[in-house]
Amino acid sequence: MRKYLVLSSLFITFTFTLFSQEDSIKYNFQTSFLVSSNNTPPYWIISNQRGKFSTKQYQSVTSGEINKQINHSKVFDYGFGLELVNRYDSKNKFWLQQGYGEIKYKFLKFTAGSKNEVFGVQDTLLTSGSFIWSENTQPIPKITLSTPGFIDVPYTKGLLEFSTLLSHGWFEKDRYVESPYLHHKNIYLLFGRKLPLEILVGFDHFAMWGGTSSDSTIGKIPSDWDAFKRVIIADSYIEVDSVERNAFGNHLGAYHLGIKYKFGNNNIFFYKQHPYEDGSGLKLKNWKDGLWGISARLNNQYIKGIIYEFINTTDQGINGNYTGEYDPDNYYNNSIYQNGWTVDRWVIGNPIIQSQQFSNTLRLFDNMLKAHFFGINGKYKSMNILLNYQVVNFYGNIYDQYDNPKNQSTYFIKTSFPLKEKLELEATFSYENGRLYGNNAGFLMTFRYYGFKHL
Repeated sequence: MRKYLVLSSLFITFTFTLFSQEDSIKYNFQTSFLVSSNNTPPYWIISNQRGKFSTKQYQSVTSGEINKQINHSKVFDYGFGLELVNRYDSKNKFWLQQGYGEIKYKFLKFTAGSKNEVFGVQDTLLTSGSFIWSENTQPIPKITLSTPGFIDVPYTKGLLEFSTLLSHGWFEKDRYVESPYLHHKNIYLLFGRKLPLEILVGFDHFAMWGGTSSDSTIGKIPSDWDAFKRVIIADSYIEVDSVERNAFGNHLGAYHLGIKYKFGNNNIFFYKQHPYEDGSGLKLKNWKDGLWGISARLNNQYIKGIIYEFINTTDQGINGNYTGEYDPDNYYNNSIYQNGWTVDRWVIGNPIIQSQQFSNTLRLFDNMLKAHFFGINGKYKSMNILLNYQVVNFYGNIYDQYDNPKNQSTYFIKTSFPLKEKLELEATFSYENGRLYGNNAGFLMTFRYYGFKHL
């Protein structure tokens, strides 16, 4: 299997290279070494890493990537990407991280394969992670029909733009419900890209559906055309043994709002991601929950960006008080799809909500929290610097809350600087202390070789 994967990857790369004579191809190869003071690394040092690292104390990760991006100014263009990863943490694991191809024609784009993506409205460089789809997991294989970014709405003179997509994907087999499907659709509207004040609103709808449950009373979940149509409109109920079960899908998503004020080469960006898991969230009954953020991008010699985010999941649509009268949102969890909103036990959404990689539980538990996240990035001479600090109060789960919240603080610093042309060193240190993860320190060192080539 490993030999077949390598040969297939080389064939794909060679084939695309032959048809890329007039395009620029980017590449990077990197090797990382991670050491920790405890048996498990600090959670933030291996979060938002696309699932490449494990929770082992000592490990190394090597990856190679090659890609060509679509040129949106062309009427017709194509892109592709290939990334291979090898991890050693007492055991060796080799896998295809990314492998995709895409074609653009006018205002449509078709993508097939596994590609790194992020959805939501946030400061993409400094954020703790999108509430609904972050950088915390390995990408899953999908087919997607979308617009190639934002396109102008006719007769608005460029003031109003929109983007939209429709996707079908495949989750991994090793789950409580084996091999479920992914359904995803969204629409975003952008007003005033060329004005000092820019407004961005969006809506994402996801559903995990189909598959075969480990619960013998459920078994194989419908995945025919009729089921798919009902998933699209979020009609998720089906009768099993004369009882209505939420078997057609784990539905969730988010409303997004972003307001950006631009002045000179600077901007201030306010944004809110409002999650929903059911009708109460769609009606904003859990309005206190979600991710609130404000960031600034600065044209300064030393300080390039500042961010503050507040993440709250304590309301859960019932004001944080479970009485049994109404079902809470219980974010990222589902009674049928009991692994929840995860890939390989990594949370797909914001990684401050603890993944099962750390808890070693079937379901997500610590999903009721309040978090304050601070970040700043800057530059000194040729060195890039990123600083993060976060403090989180974990309240447990809506069904089983802690008597006293578990407080956790995390300190994080990442620096990178060139060693010579096309070669850079990245050094990361993280320290955490508190009652959930305990006290722990970790150090991550990465050597990265990168470049591009006109063919």
